[in-house]
Amino acid sequence: MTTGRGLGMGLGVGADFGRGTVGARLAAAWLRGERQSDDTGIGQYTGELTLDLNKRGQVHPVFGVGFGVARVNKPEGSGNVGIGIARFGLEYSLGLEDTDVRLGGGITGVLPGPADREVSDVKPYALVGANVAIGF
Repeated sequence: MTTGRGLGMGLGVGADFGRGTVGARLAAAWLRGERQSDDTGIGQYTGELTLDLNKRGQVHPVFGVGFGVARVNKPEGSGNVGIGIARFGLEYSLGLEDTDVRLGGGITGVLPGPADREVSDVKPYALVGANVAIGF
């Protein structure tokens, strides 16, 4: 996460559902500002519909669209923001026989919607991430 003065890191988790081309994803991400003393951060919780354009191949372009809520903490106050998201990811399958293991990365664009008064000035933002996925 950044406010323009540097870069702050975060952690994300997700669970994908569905074995076909169309699926669903539940995800959460926790990010903090670039300086620990700023007391800035976002907790983001989303659900989305996904589309895997090459389900049987080794390289998987994955698109997702959905919505959720973000909890924003700023020095001036904290509050919740409704968000809409669009995600593009590219994953590489390791081709293991019994398990679907993938390495990948992606970018998620976030458009804020209705918000509490304390955080009504939140602008659109993007998350960039790398991931390891293990499927059964």
